[in-house]
Amino acid sequence: MSDSILSINVNPSKHCKIFINDENSQQNIANICKIYDVNDFNSEMKIIKNQFNQNLFNILHINVRSLLNKSDDIYDFLRELNFEIDVLAISESWLNDSNENLININGYVFKGKHRKIKHGGGVGFYIKNNLDYKIRDGITSIKNEFEFLVLEIINRPITKNVLIIVTYRPPTYDVNSFIECLDDILLVANHENKLIIVAGDFNIDLSESNNKNNKFNFLQLMNSYSLQQTITIPTRVECNRQSIIDNIFTNIPENILVSGVISHCLSDHQPVFSSINLSKKMFMFPEKRNAPSVKFSYSTNRINNLNQRLSQVNWQVVYESANIEEAFQTFITIFQESNSATLWSDVVQSPLEDNPLPFSIVARNKKRPRLNNSPETNQPNPAITSNKLESSKLPTKIVGAKKNDNNKLSADKKLIKKSVFAMSNIKKCSRSNVIDYLSEVGIQVISCYPVQKRSLAPSGTLPRNEDEDSTMFRVCINASDTSKIQDPDNLPENVIIREWRFLNSKSGHTTSTNNG
Repeated sequence: MSDSILSINVNPSKHCKIFINDENSQQNIANICKIYDVNDFNSEMKIIKNQFNQNLFNILHINVRSLLNKSDDIYDFLRELNFEIDVLAISESWLNDSNENLININGYVFKGKHRKIKHGGGVGFYIKNNLDYKIRDGITSIKNEFEFLVLEIINRPITKNVLIIVTYRPPTYDVNSFIECLDDILLVANHENKLIIVAGDFNIDLSESNNKNNKFNFLQLMNSYSLQQTITIPTRVECNRQSIIDNIFTNIPENILVSGVISHCLSDHQPVFSSINLSKKMFMFPEKRNAPSVKFSYSTNRINNLNQRLSQVNWQVVYESANIEEAFQTFITIFQESNSATLWSDVVQSPLEDNPLPFSIVARNKKRPRLNNSPETNQPNPAITSNKLESSKLPTKIVGAKKNDNNKLSADKKLIKKSVFAMSNIKKCSRSNVIDYLSEVGIQVISCYPVQKRSLAPSGTLPRNEDEDSTMFRVCINASDTSKIQDPDNLPENVIIREWRFLNSKSGHTTSTNNG
């Protein structure tokens, strides 16, 4: 682990995190990030566009310091770029409800959040007209002094949804309180298994020359959610000082094609941008990510138990070590040995990632292929006797129920009763639409696959594209949510739901799978 940084934060009043941050990924970002004038930017982006046109997502952030006075300048600036910006994040808009309709820009819709009590501040988004989106007010539980707005870009065909958070922290407001507030928002966003982008003016200088604790605490929070900064050069230049206080963070840093600062006179803060390749091939395998994040259980009781164990450890061997590296390694060893295995939370994977096979592979190896409809093929086989059929039946499965305090013998995983349904008469869409909708009405989706016609697949093969749009889906849910999915009030009008039934390979009859 010589090329990595190990960071530990134990706080009984908050959840505890441990993360390993890959320095190679940070170095790649630093190599990509540059300062551009408008002409250089246009030349660079022309090359990028030719290579990744369909998969690009371009975000720009500007601390504009009065949007009302500069909306025309921003419009001219966007025209100068000769390149489509999907989302323009704004901080310090200085707007109020009465003048928001005066800052429209052709080709974009504006959504903002303004201060109610005093002048200044304010955040917002200019969103390209061709994007489907929604404002996620439910994610932000905001203290009055901090400003956040969350935008969700809905279901691009080639990718997961994208959550974009824009924020502004006034320089006089407490950094630790801001970090706690942002942590609450990221905790909710992280559970949704979406791509995350955080942009804004944080007023926390991330320059290498800044050695203040607030910088390291802020970066520790972002790294714990696998969010890495894409801007590594100064965004505000004064007579005797340069600082990196405006930034864009993302949880897919390996997908950054180009990022940087555009030299312009719009404000005393330079515009910052990132161009991200949303190609599915680049981020569909989380285990290959460069900045994995593992978290402790959020249980306050467990964290208190950990602190109690640590307080009982004899740390004399650490104090007496003459070599700081040896002392650190000794500390880590003692810390790990003091932990109970139950302190760590399991890695939670998306229902989309827990089974790599598409729905069309329902007929597994031990199931016979679909019968040919010819009379010769469908004749019963006299060699198969009733005794053979009886002997091939699976034995009864018995599941243990005894609570066992001794860990000598225990189950490998908790069994979940499942129910499987067919959803049909759906306007053609992807499975992520189905999962997002059912999750919003409180249904836990374990897996969801499109039902595809075999006639569309090449001869002798099965259709295997699990992300292909369809009008019917096979949905596996937690059995406890069966009543919810069967409630007409939870389903869109005219959408049909029924139990999924498989062909019984022995009897030829169909059987329900909703037996747990």
